[in-house]
Amino acid sequence: MNVSITLSLASCITGVTGFVGRHLVRYLQTLENAGVMGERRGTIQNRRIGRLAFAPLKADLIDPLQTQKMLADCRPTHIYHLAD
Repeated sequence: MNVSITLSLASCITGVTGFVGRHLVRYLQTLENAGVMGERRGTIQNRRIGRLAFAPLKADLIDPLQTQKMLADCRPTHIYHLAD
């Protein structure tokens, strides 16, 4: 019996436009079946984003209700908290 398993990653990164966040996005994009969502401050036109492909999420992480809603909406399998 030949069984194949498909892993699906849905990563949520806070601080996605920071130095470490940008590099983490690039790495995650090399993995198969990996989706990347990033929480960011400011507008999506941020120059530091460049050519990164991720689904933008907007939430004030200091506000527990906004953070809970963001996580409930995107349902990540992995969370990388890189925001300062």
